[in-house]
Amino acid sequence: MGVDIAVLTETKLNHGRHTTFRFGYSVCASVARSSSQGGVAVVFNRFGDRFNMNLFRVWGPDVASIALTSGRRKLMLVGVYISPTAEKEVYEATIEGIYKAVALAVEERMELVVMGDINVDLRSITNSRLDILQGVLQLQDDRRSATVGALSSLGLEDTGQRFRQRKRTGILTWSQSRKGKRVRSVCDYVLMEPASPVLTHRIRWVPGCSTDHRMVYVDIPAGDVKLHRKRKWRLQRWPIPQRDTTKLGKLFGTIKDAVPKPEQVHADPPNDWISDHTWERMHAKALIRRQRKHLGSEGRKAYQMRKRKVESSIQEDRNRRIADTLEKAEAMIDSDPKRSFQVLATWYKRRSGVNLPLARCEMTELADEFAELYAEEPSPGIPLRGEVGIGWDIPDDIPDEVEIRRALGPMRRGKAPGPSGIRVDHLKDWAASFEKGTSLENEGMEIPEDVQEGALHWFLVVGLVQDIFRLGRVPTAFRHSTLVLVPKQERTKYRGIALLEVVYKLCSSVINRRLNKILGGIKESTDSGWGEGVRRPLSTANSWRRRHGLKGRYSSMSS
Repeated sequence: MGVDIAVLTETKLNHGRHTTFRFGYSVCASVARSSSQGGVAVVFNRFGDRFNMNLFRVWGPDVASIALTSGRRKLMLVGVYISPTAEKEVYEATIEGIYKAVALAVEERMELVVMGDINVDLRSITNSRLDILQGVLQLQDDRRSATVGALSSLGLEDTGQRFRQRKRTGILTWSQSRKGKRVRSVCDYVLMEPASPVLTHRIRWVPGCSTDHRMVYVDIPAGDVKLHRKRKWRLQRWPIPQRDTTKLGKLFGTIKDAVPKPEQVHADPPNDWISDHTWERMHAKALIRRQRKHLGSEGRKAYQMRKRKVESSIQEDRNRRIADTLEKAEAMIDSDPKRSFQVLATWYKRRSGVNLPLARCEMTELADEFAELYAEEPSPGIPLRGEVGIGWDIPDDIPDEVEIRRALGPMRRGKAPGPSGIRVDHLKDWAASFEKGTSLENEGMEIPEDVQEGALHWFLVVGLVQDIFRLGRVPTAFRHSTLVLVPKQERTKYRGIALLEVVYKLCSSVINRRLNKILGGIKESTDSGWGEGVRRPLSTANSWRRRHGLKGRYSSMSS
């Protein structure tokens, strides 16, 4: 249709099942009285950048409203269908729905726009008749007069009266053949307040549709686009994750609160290497630049001299920064070579804009490693067997403390934490405190308070992992991750990695160890496949699981 917003009447959608989004348009519809009569729908462009649509309300089977905001303009669009053959109760409900929508528009201080199929030719009623019925709703036998009175009481006018239509098109919006005669009328309207601006009002046939109505196009000027985009940005809301009130969530929250919060590190400003003397010269240069037009040739000469002084001062500051960086790196070489290399790499990236390139020997070694990893190898023993009738059961019981501690062993320290800040170091320190407290208790010695506190935290971690296996659910916090952008060798290109919760990785490590036991048994019986210490692509492991019918709800996971 080529429009941003449309009101469709006689939709006949009475089951509440219809398309809600298609071709960039959202559809909001009322529930019609039957599959053969009534119904109103509002269709609008969801990606329009000049307006916002909200506050959709249904006031009955044949009345619906939606609010439109564009810049400073606020409009209430009311879609109406008044059936000419409806019963008195249905007619009264429709008029009452219109009045309710109008009351909401007055309450929200919005401009009112009534659109739809009224089934009454408003222009055929005399002015004297309008004066009698204006402002009063009288449900008489003459349905047309009652409808005109109800709508005229709203103080709206037909936008079609402001524009002259083409002679070939005319003003008629409905036509139908009855007993060999062509019956025509004007029953589709757009009613607006007299002061509301309208750009155009056109009547056209609906392309690609079989209907006895013609479409009424109305162009309404939108508000200030710049102001609208500002308001739209201010109205954006970013949902805050709510605290998980389940048993698993509370237990994970207790563990999270036990982790000490890291100190806030404030980065130095990007131009901290520029000295105060250089900044003074920059300010003097800017002052002369503003006045050089009034000073003539002397002002231009002074400006050029100040510019050369600023350039020389910046070069001196850069040389001093390089010397300071080299001194810092030399001081760290003996104590911390890794930190020294990081300082030099940071300086190189600031200077050149790219990361340090890998040496040729490192590239060759990396290429050889990947070639060896993905090279095709001949089968060392018996060929792979086909489908077997014996299945392999994966342990699915609740792990004990010893199994959880063993699963924690391969996890390495010094890794980045997830959103909660819990690190592998914290879990390993708590597990060590638990072991130390157990040994001291067996020897009958007194347990220090810090050891007791660490053992209590490890007991909470074990309880959380066991509850996860027992209930088959995870806390809500496990669904969140921290996205970190790792710069690539190419400039302005990054690779994203997601940092997951450490306790989630611990549960995966428990599952992974159980899978490795089964896959290790398969390797021993067939002398090939996936097992402990064997490097194969993941597809090989999945192939083995399918071939040997591994049972259980776990899939191959890596810590």
